[in-house]
Amino acid sequence: MKVDGAFSPDAASAGRRALGNSALTWLSYGEEDAARAARAFGDANNMTELSHALMVLAHRFPHSDAASDAIATFEQRFRGNPLVIDKWFTIQATIPGADTLDRIKSLMESPHFAPNNPNRLRALIGSYAMANPTGFNRADGAGYRFLAEQIIDIDKRNPQVAARILTSMRSWRSLEQVRAGHARFALLQIDQSGPLSTDVRDLIDRMQRV
Repeated sequence: MKVDGAFSPDAASAGRRALGNSALTWLSYGEEDAARAARAFGDANNMTELSHALMVLAHRFPHSDAASDAIATFEQRFRGNPLVIDKWFTIQATIPGADTLDRIKSLMESPHFAPNNPNRLRALIGSYAMANPTGFNRADGAGYRFLAEQIIDIDKRNPQVAARILTSMRSWRSLEQVRAGHARFALLQIDQSGPLSTDVRDLIDRMQRV
């Protein structure tokens, strides 16, 4: 499904890229080998294919040399482009599995992470909480506790962003008993942390209401 020639945004070319990306995902998963996605990453001449190949490598083969190399290459190539670096954060924040929380904390030490930048907060912390069900919903509740700490901190600077990210906890009552208990504790942690913005206080009160 390779699209030959220069990049074109027309519908037919976009459709072929989308189909090619889908094929790459399924073939890489079926083969259980990072080689195909690594080749696709090296051959890509547009962001659609490049970022998808990086996502396949990072999500399916997170501990492979190919994934580490691609993540580093992507960062080196686009470190001067804030919007693309947001994508770099999002791809890593949504890597499935419990280990991702440690990666999130490490990325918060990156020179690219700016705690006062709403886009960066949404890309890293928001993506983790809202788009990584296996990573965020860890059985030990560490994902919920991490989020509580971040909401308390972010709320002091940007209540709107804090409230938006906090909506990831709206369905906590539908969790099984152990996870629901951890989630409730995290909400109490926010509730009892001190003065909260109107935005966050409203959400906390509604989410704890029986």
